[in-house]
Amino acid sequence: MDRKVLCEIVKDIRQKSGVPMKTICATMDVMPTSVYRLESGTNNFNLKLLMNYLNAINARIVLSSANKSSVVFSDYEQFIDWLIQTRTQVSYTQRILAEKTGITHVTIANIESKKNVVTIDYFLKIIEVLNYELNIESI
Repeated sequence: MDRKVLCEIVKDIRQKSGVPMKTICATMDVMPTSVYRLESGTNNFNLKLLMNYLNAINARIVLSSANKSSVVFSDYEQFIDWLIQTRTQVSYTQRILAEKTGITHVTIANIESKKNVVTIDYFLKIIEVLNYELNIESI
């Protein structure tokens, strides 16, 4: 999945949710233009913004893998914990994950240490390399 497809999915879920744009903006503390930019997928926004958006429309991220049970994220800290645990379980060092994703080792280290917030493009690369499929579910 790429960013554009993801943004189309979340936009569709928002439209079906019936949550007014005013409520979404108030919950996220952003202007409507920020929501429209997120939904268009033109900018490489970060995962925290997506999670705030999903919480505002009563949805969540679900990662599934053929060999493992599904993982549900409702906040960013859960993602970081999952990333470290999953990377370790598949015996990837930060350097190996960096090589496989095309992301620098320093960026992976900064994401895991919470110095950087992972961008959507990097998030999608990471879950692909770790053999997980992304789903967005309404709550």
